[in-house]
Amino acid sequence: MGGAGLPTRVSARARRVALLAGAVIATLAAPAWADPLVQEAHGVTVDWRHGTVTARGVAAADWRMPSADVARAGAERRARGEGRNHLVEALRGLPLGGGRKLDEAGIERAVERARTQHVEYQSNGGVTLELVVGFGDWEEKGTPAEAPPLALRLGEGSLAAEPRLLIGDSEVVLGPVSYASAGDLAADVRPVPVRADKKGRLIGDSKLDPAELAHRRAVIYVQKILR
Repeated sequence: MGGAGLPTRVSARARRVALLAGAVIATLAAPAWADPLVQEAHGVTVDWRHGTVTARGVAAADWRMPSADVARAGAERRARGEGRNHLVEALRGLPLGGGRKLDEAGIERAVERARTQHVEYQSNGGVTLELVVGFGDWEEKGTPAEAPPLALRLGEGSLAAEPRLLIGDSEVVLGPVSYASAGDLAADVRPVPVRADKKGRLIGDSKLDPAELAHRRAVIYVQKILR
């Protein structure tokens, strides 16, 4: 009887081990550190926390060149071209709020202002680099010097790179925005409460002064992100 029961006990133990292994694999597949405010796809990272769009460009060396040093210039040019193409596509799809998208002129301005970072020159002549643009780099004029960033608190809403703020009958154009989780709000910060309407605008108290809020940089602390 003991011999007959042994396979059952071993089988049950094996099932427990398999379930535990499956749980570990699932945990690794969906890491706890994944940040909902950082989105990565197709060589592009949209970092809503810092209000940036970063595109990666990669180019291998042309093996026909006489040396890696000679090949590197062409590889860097091709890597920049790939990064620019990724940026253009990402900016075309970037939600500004209320269904708005960037026009081609705005995209061109932003790409022309792109900053280069993390350039890696490989020993074989290949090049990897990143091009970064900030929210608002698509505007015709730069952001003027101003007061400290405006803190807004949003219960739930979608992420938007250029949201409009509605104060009474006045629609306010904010400066560049960034986002943070509501849990990151410091105790000494008193954010302006806002809510999102059906048009994707942020609605603030009608007693606020639109002139004081216009073109202000803003940090939006969001409780729940709607996709």
